[in-house]
Amino acid sequence: MKFDPLKPIKDNDALLSDEIGRMHELAFRDGELSKKHKLLIAMAIDAAAHAENGVRALATQAMENGATRRSLLLCCHQLHSHLYR
Repeated sequence: MKFDPLKPIKDNDALLSDEIGRMHELAFRDGELSKKHKLLIAMAIDAAAHAENGVRALATQAMENGATRRSLLLCCHQLHSHLYR
């Protein structure tokens, strides 16, 4: 079963859940950067913030949009090398 960090919101506030869904679609649609690359950037931001659930959810979405396990690892490696140089 796929992890959903927004489940508590979906279960308790349908209007807010719909608004978050629309915002997500707007923010992550393909444009100058692909949806996959936007998801990888968001994953790195969550990793830097130690947001484990966000990292898990965004990594899953990135893979569903064409990211490989290697690209996830490279993203994390870049983050680590930048934060701890």
